[in-house]
Amino acid sequence: MTGTRTPVVRSEPAVTIGSLSAVISAVIALVVVLGVNLPEGLEAAIIGVVAAAGPIVAGLISRTKVTANSNVVESIRGATVVAGQASELATGTKVRDVGALEGVPDAEAALTADEAGQVDQAVRAHTHRAGDDG
Repeated sequence: MTGTRTPVVRSEPAVTIGSLSAVISAVIALVVVLGVNLPEGLEAAIIGVVAAAGPIVAGLISRTKVTANSNVVESIRGATVVAGQASELATGTKVRDVGALEGVPDAEAALTADEAGQVDQAVRAHTHRAGDDG
């Protein structure tokens, strides 16, 4: 594998939030054992808030890191690139082998500015029709 590694905080937000929740609960228990007097019920209240908020925050953050299947045009299965649900091809249809585009000249470099604009407009129109306004 080449390139830089993505920090766990970015690549696995659910794991990070879950770990943080466990650490907070453990620290509260340690503080109580060491003799710090918390007002009655505060320990349970803090643990309850952490237990409830942790999964909600993890879900919200995780959602920003994934793409809905209905928006996937291509995906990789082993050494093959296959069509996704948003492709014009049937889902799962082989598109090419992984790496098959390496060494292929950049297609946009061969287009004039007008041609590139026309392609961009066509893609935007198709994307909008597919229900993705992004």
